[in-house]
Amino acid sequence: QAFLAQFSNAAGKLIVTLPGRITRLKGHEDFVELIARLKRRGLPVHGLIVGGASASKKRYLQKLRYRVRSMGLAADISFTGQRDDLKNILAISNLVLSLSTQPESFGRTTLEALRLGVPTAGYDHGGVGEILRTVYPEGLLPLGDIDATTQRIAPLLQQPSPVPDDDFYPLRNMLSQTLDLYEQLLRAPRRQRMQSDMFRL
Repeated sequence: QAFLAQFSNAAGKLIVTLPGRITRLKGHEDFVELIARLKRRGLPVHGLIVGGASASKKRYLQKLRYRVRSMGLAADISFTGQRDDLKNILAISNLVLSLSTQPESFGRTTLEALRLGVPTAGYDHGGVGEILRTVYPEGLLPLGDIDATTQRIAPLLQQPSPVPDDDFYPLRNMLSQTLDLYEQLLRAPRRQRMQSDMFRL
């Protein structure tokens, strides 16, 4: 509750959280548009942008803040900055999003939110897509399609399907296999690793 005392505009609202550092690749602009569309549908949402901005991204952060204000969403979207209590923020969220425009190798935050039992949605590519297909396919979103994404997110806020608590073994398996592969590559002689890299190219 200390968090809601600090960000009082979120109190009593459906909290939609986008965790991740401030960068164009994380989908913050899509997030702002989604919050606007959900509000136009009459949903009492509040968006949380959780993550810090490096020195090189300060200008982009300023542009994001300006866009939020210009769209009349200053009371509906909070920028929390870098937080040490991300797990607690995920736990009080009604929905956690991953809107990265580039595929990520492994969606750690997506998995963490699901393990907390929080409905989670994300663009269907990379590690996030793999995790959602395995655990919570209701949360798969078409990459870059804001209209379809809004259509899919609204029911997750109004009548969310419960996150299963028994489907994480395949993910542990997948992570274990990935770590095994990294370990094999690290142990391989340098020439063999170079040949392997050339083969992948």
